[in-house]
Amino acid sequence: MASMYAHYRFYSSSEVPLDLKLHVTSLDCKHLARTAALAGLDEDIDPQDLVVRAHVYNDGTENAEQGEYTPQLPMLLGSSVFWNGWLTLPLRIQDLSRDAQLVLTLWAPGELLVGGCRITLFDERLRLRSGAHRLPPWAPI
Repeated sequence: MASMYAHYRFYSSSEVPLDLKLHVTSLDCKHLARTAALAGLDEDIDPQDLVVRAHVYNDGTENAEQGEYTPQLPMLLGSSVFWNGWLTLPLRIQDLSRDAQLVLTLWAPGELLVGGCRITLFDERLRLRSGAHRLPPWAPI
């Protein structure tokens, strides 16, 4: 007789020797004109020139490893930039602490900070987050 319960396998994050990898689908760039004006730029920032930098904070301190992603063929639609690219960080999932956070920052040419966002890597049940997440970027002051 077949079991009426499905079999699930769970692994502790300390047993997962994989690099941390995330997929960047699109960025909302509504505040770029305001950021350019605050920085004293004469022209607007081209959303296609943006660079995403990813940092992981473990136990409140930043890891030395970081990832950077520049899109190859971004597509601009309204105020959004669609990148559809993968970003792999040289940090193994098994090395993450329970309170690890991923911080994404957006940079324009000339090292101008455009915005950023953050998310904890583990949910309230201490499971590694997966799936799509909407992370609205904050604008610099």
